[in-house]
Amino acid sequence: MAFMVIDRDHHFSDSHQQSTRTALGECRQRNIEVICSTPSFELWLLCHYIEVTERDESYKANALANRNDFLKREVAKEKAGETTRALLKRTGFALATGARLRESTASATTDVMPPETLQSNVDRIINIMEQHGVPIVDALGKL
Repeated sequence: MAFMVIDRDHHFSDSHQQSTRTALGECRQRNIEVICSTPSFELWLLCHYIEVTERDESYKANALANRNDFLKREVAKEKAGETTRALLKRTGFALATGARLRESTASATTDVMPPETLQSNVDRIINIMEQHGVPIVDALGKL
């Protein structure tokens, strides 16, 4: 198995966007499942701290647009100097948060790739690894 995280951020335009869409099309032709997060990996980090689905629509729109590194700033604010080790111990919460976020946008996502809705799919990657015998959550909880 291989996993690729694609940031659909301010760099995702013109040739980068076209190259990504071409690669995604080639993956589909080869029956390779693609898991994308939108707009960036920082959404996964934010899922360790807050229930994103409970934020108002303005907050979610700002997160999706991710202008001026909105998500990086939000993660820094929520993390408040906490160590990465402490963040990793919150992975169980992040798994549930990421799943709820995806469920809340499921009707809007269809097969658009990368998704046009706010979602982190890193939880899906971790769940796949756990199903194949890699005890990531337990290991992170013991840090």
